[in-house]
Amino acid sequence: MKRFCAFLGVVCIMLSFVALRLRFCRLNVFLDGTYSTFSDNDTQISLSISKGYERVDLRKHDGSEQEVLKKLKAKTVKKENVGDILIIYAYSPCLLKGVRLFGSTVNVMIAVTESAVVVGSPLIKGSF
Repeated sequence: MKRFCAFLGVVCIMLSFVALRLRFCRLNVFLDGTYSTFSDNDTQISLSISKGYERVDLRKHDGSEQEVLKKLKAKTVKKENVGDILIIYAYSPCLLKGVRLFGSTVNVMIAVTESAVVVGSPLIKGSF
C-alpha cells in the first residue's frame, strides 16, 4: 500500500509538471504584443496545445530581435536576408513544438522589418 501511494504521488507530481509546461511554453507568456494562433492551413484558430502555429507582432526598436532571443533563451540556427527583411531561425528550450530545418530543430522564427518584429513558433504563418 505504501508503494502504491508513493507511486501515485510521483505520477501526480509528473502530471503537474507536464500541465505547467504546457501552460507556460507559449510565446505570449514570454512576449508582450499582438498574439494570434493559426492552424496548419493558415486559418486563425483559438489556442491549441498540440496543434497550430503561434505568432506575436511587436513594434521594432534597436535590439528587439536580440531581446526576443534572450527572453526565449534561444540559440540562432540560421540568419538570412530576404530583400530588406532579416529572418532568424532559432531553437528555444522554452517552447515545445519544432520542425527540422537546415539539419537542426527550429521552433522560433523571427522576421525583422523596418518597423516591426514578427515572432512565430515553430514558424511564422501569414505575411510579415
